[in-house]
Amino acid sequence: MTSVSRALDRERRVRDLVAAQGFGAPGAVVVWHENCPTSLVQYFLLRRRDGTWLGRRLVGGPGPFSVVEPHMVMGRFLNLRRHGEGVDFRYRACTDRQRRELFGHGPHGVELDFPFPVLDDHWNEQVCPPEAWGGDHALVHNLDAQERHLREHATRLARDLFPGAAPLVFDPACSTGTFLSALATALPHARCLGADLSPAMVRRAAARSVDVVVADAAHPPLPPGSVDLLVVRFLNAEVVRRAAAGPLFDALTLLTAPGGHVFVLGHTPVLLDPRTAARTTGLRLVDTAAALPRRPGLFQFLHYTSVDHRRAER
Repeated sequence: MTSVSRALDRERRVRDLVAAQGFGAPGAVVVWHENCPTSLVQYFLLRRRDGTWLGRRLVGGPGPFSVVEPHMVMGRFLNLRRHGEGVDFRYRACTDRQRRELFGHGPHGVELDFPFPVLDDHWNEQVCPPEAWGGDHALVHNLDAQERHLREHATRLARDLFPGAAPLVFDPACSTGTFLSALATALPHARCLGADLSPAMVRRAAARSVDVVVADAAHPPLPPGSVDLLVVRFLNAEVVRRAAAGPLFDALTLLTAPGGHVFVLGHTPVLLDPRTAARTTGLRLVDTAAALPRRPGLFQFLHYTSVDHRRAER
């Protein structure tokens, strides 16, 4: 059995355990022990004005894996403690009604945070090797399927932000090109440009009639202050390391034109601290989460806007 198969098998056992026993008696203070470092990326914090709630993603649901749902909420978060044998999460277990109410107010004022990146069995941060992004059919199909809700939300928002306008849209790690192609359809007067480090992905994107070049996101082929909509879809767990995410975001957002917008997509956990990123870049943080349109579910979708015309001079 491969490491991926073992991890998936373990997640199924956790799902079945929760289905049978739940996350604890409502109102009780629970200490939930996690001794598998590779599973820590599943835990999330849902921050609202009324407090912080702890949750755990569970495999096998009807939606994409980046979406968190009411039944995944464990309870009101109290604290966590890491020790040699794992991590103890302490929380006050909630009722099903509380879970539903948490999702009933929509995404505004909600911050969704994943406190742990992807770790290996030795507690080291793990990223996919460059050859993993070669663009084989199975990878392309999975990437496109897992981003459908992100595409739908981004295209709705982009139409609202740029009605009848002709913005410059840039995706510095465009992967299959499906996302950029959807934005081009939603914004028929826009100039949509993509880049990717993988020549195989660039060929796939070009086949979708996307204007795309081979380039490193750290060295974008556009001048500062020129981009009206910057789409950032690679500052995520498994893609880059957490220490690199902030500096990369700071550098990329120099491309944003005054009055422009930045979307950061959470297809896997976003590695940025949203408010720190706003302070260091001078951008205004608009939203950190979005909701599914037809059933309860939240996902990470950071939206920033450039309101300071002096940013173009940085």
